[in-house]
Amino acid sequence: MIKQTKLRIRQIKSRLVGSTVSRNPVRRARQVEDNIGDQGWTLNRRQGADIKEYNIEIKSRDIDAISPHTVGSMTIADIIANNYENSTIFEKIQQQHRVKIQDGKVVDEYTYDFRAEYIQDLIRLSYETARAKIISGITDKYISGGEYGYFEQSTTSENSYNYRIRDSAMTKLEHMSLSTYNNLFEEK
Repeated sequence: MIKQTKLRIRQIKSRLVGSTVSRNPVRRARQVEDNIGDQGWTLNRRQGADIKEYNIEIKSRDIDAISPHTVGSMTIADIIANNYENSTIFEKIQQQHRVKIQDGKVVDEYTYDFRAEYIQDLIRLSYETARAKIISGITDKYISGGEYGYFEQSTTSENSYNYRIRDSAMTKLEHMSLSTYNNLFEEK
């Protein structure tokens, strides 16, 4: 029997560094995604990761920003019905191609791999803690899950919440993903 190998993308080569992008975060996000799509990547414009085939989410962010990072949005019904592994949040935080912007120019881009079990455990705990509060009937504007995530009422729909991670926690996750642990050990 031949062992089938599943391909893993380690880094998207998208050649965005040096390009000018919109200063409007919503327009900029679409522009960055379109630029990556123009370079041959098949983009998903529906629910789930932007490059669905490899579970890679594309995120753009100003390097001076300190606001929490938005992972994704879910309706209250979807939060209640879906544990972490079955949520769109899970899909959107396996791998992220993070494009960093300063003064309207792309200054860095890197694909972070958050799939290590010890990283997923941290995010899962925060997601499930906040989810349990929603299941119990709590519908506050902010629903804390812990250091690695919380739900925040969407400004565009009172029936939806954004899953967000504070900037300091996302920086920790980025550093964890860059550690040599994944090169030295394989979790089973």
